Amino acid sequence: MAAADSKIDNLRDAVAKLGEISENEKAGFISLVSRYLSGEAEQIEWSKIQTPTDEVVVPYDTLAPPPEDLDAMKALLDKLVVLKLNGGLGTTMGCTGPKSVIEVRNGFTFLDLIVIQIESLNKKYGCSVPLLLMNSFNTHDDTQKVDIPLPLFISC
Repeated sequence: MAAADSKIDNLRDAVAKLGEISENEKAGFISLVSRYLSGEAEQIEWSKIQTPTDEVVVPYDTLAPPPEDLDAMKALLDKLVVLKLNGGLGTTMGCTGPKSVIEVRNGFTFLDLIVIQIESLNKKYGCSVPLLLMNSFNTHDDTQKVDIPLPLFISC
């Protein structure tokens, strides 16, 4: 184990000298290499990954229409969670942070637009649909700094 620790220390020193990537990216890289060297990395059995069957995927146009009764609609929405993948950086667009905080229209970011949609839904039906953001090590810290005005907001 001492050999692996020595390798990680050497790698950490080398990565620290890189100026082109953020501290989050450096820490994430070191974490992944450490996990790999420790043997904790799981091997994916790609042969077990298959396209979902028709029984699992329900075509949108076959779904029952939403109930017209507001109480019934609220009851359904109270079971809903909005889950968004928030793992991408805007580097291809010349940005250094998460794509979700890039301003896209009238001063609003992608994340602002998502929050506005959820707030509108919650207000219209009197429900509390939570927003769950799945961050990567690249986007976690920057996303934590954003003020999300939703009572049920989780960033992980």
